[in-house]
Amino acid sequence: SGHTLLNILSTFVLKLLKKNILFGFLPFILVLAICFLEICLAFLLAYVFMVLTCIYLTDSLYEAAH
Repeated sequence: SGHTLLNILSTFVLKLLKKNILFGFLPFILVLAICFLEICLAFLLAYVFMVLTCIYLTDSLYEAAH
């Protein structure tokens, strides 16, 4: 859904920039903020996946020894 939102907003920004550069500035900042949030979310998801993988591997390797 984030990619769809970025596509819609970037099209909106391009249309506004063709009319007047001042009208397109605020939506451009909004698109940059959403891109930043998407990158932060990707890092967060990678971190959660790595932690869950480590927990699973620890449990599967050391639980069998007990």
